Amino acid sequence: MMEKFDEIVIGAGPGGVAAASRLQSAGHKVMIVENNLYGGTCPNFGCDPKKMLYAAVETRQRARQMTGFGVQSAPEINWPELMEFKRGYTRAIPGGTEEGLKHSGVKTVHGTARFTAEHTIMVGDESYQATNFVIATGHRPAILDIPGKEYFMTSTDFLDLDCLPDELIFVGGGFVSFELANIAHQAGATVHLIHHNERPLKRFDEEEVQQLVELMRDSGIDVQLNASPTEIRKVGNQFEVVLADGRSITADQVYAGTGRVANIEALDLAKANVEFSRRGVHVDQYLQTTNEHVFAIGDVTDLNIPKLTPIAGYMSRYLVAHILGKSSVPFALPVVPEITFSTTELAQVGVTTDAAKADSKHYQVKDLDVTGWYSYNRTKEQVARVKVVIDCTNNLVVGAAVLSSTAEDLINQFMWLIDQHITHKELLNKVFAYPSVASDLQYFA
Repeated sequence: MMEKFDEIVIGAGPGGVAAASRLQSAGHKVMIVENNLYGGTCPNFGCDPKKMLYAAVETRQRARQMTGFGVQSAPEINWPELMEFKRGYTRAIPGGTEEGLKHSGVKTVHGTARFTAEHTIMVGDESYQATNFVIATGHRPAILDIPGKEYFMTSTDFLDLDCLPDELIFVGGGFVSFELANIAHQAGATVHLIHHNERPLKRFDEEEVQQLVELMRDSGIDVQLNASPTEIRKVGNQFEVVLADGRSITADQVYAGTGRVANIEALDLAKANVEFSRRGVHVDQYLQTTNEHVFAIGDVTDLNIPKLTPIAGYMSRYLVAHILGKSSVPFALPVVPEITFSTTELAQVGVTTDAAKADSKHYQVKDLDVTGWYSYNRTKEQVARVKVVIDCTNNLVVGAAVLSSTAEDLINQFMWLIDQHITHKELLNKVFAYPSVASDLQYFA
């Protein structure tokens, strides 16, 4: 007899796990299906392990900046030790996540789910029914469709390398390439980063991106813009990337960093009357698909929003409240900070500087070179820059772009400032720990 549930969640990443746990806690009968590692991309082979490797990079970069100012030399990165440190964290994630779900009462199933009807899925040889379904299958690296594409490796491969090769090529100018290229370079590899046009990291402030590119080049990373790969050839134990202008670059490994695509092919969504496109599952303002009993959250949706782990979690909280009848308002995101952990951190939040410049009647952009400020001089930063977007109608901060080694801290302070509509007068009435990055806020607003 076919087992029936109130909800079946497809995908056990951060969004899916949170949705399943909350629905089960509310008294629903819930099942979750995962065809890879429980916990999903972020803790297993995404943001968490990347940031663990980046911790060694931060340590080395800070020491290099301070060499001659009380520090004698920068440490070298031991890749095998660093990788074992990372694996000490990641190896416990899948089992721990699944055990936590089981302990809460959620039924866990391993395998690939596909719809066979509007209320039915099949996993392997077993069929299951549910009143509602939540699609949370995430996305995966996109592979550039060129001859030799089978030679591409992905971020998943990089984050589990036993040994770091001598020379690597990263194709693409997004988060993945910039972050992993920096880690590889700091760990001792020769690194090439190629991007098809002159505007990498296009979600971020253009001038700050240009500065970041120059910092990377100054550090020794070969960044080539307006360089389009047309083919990858295997040459002995190495790989040659042929560019559109006839040049070529040879390295030990080639990594794809040209975006990501939604994991939807195996779902057979047409059987559930769920509409989708190459961008992902179509959802309305309540995260509902074209089947009123099927919802989607996280990176698998076609919404034009940042594809970030905290957003998947935020969407899961909204959806559970909606399913339980505790909320009837449309889904809306608060201000969301974004960050690239590269040679120097690059972050932004709120109204972008591009949008502000396009509407100069309503917005003012304050551009501050803060390299010489105490907060950045004390650690001998090469470049530190902060741009603040001010709404001219009420003089409130509505956006910010930061390039510095402390951008991850400062951008969260700006997020709080924007979200709470804090005025400059109110900010002056706050007392921050001093000296700290936050204590500079009153000078930015």
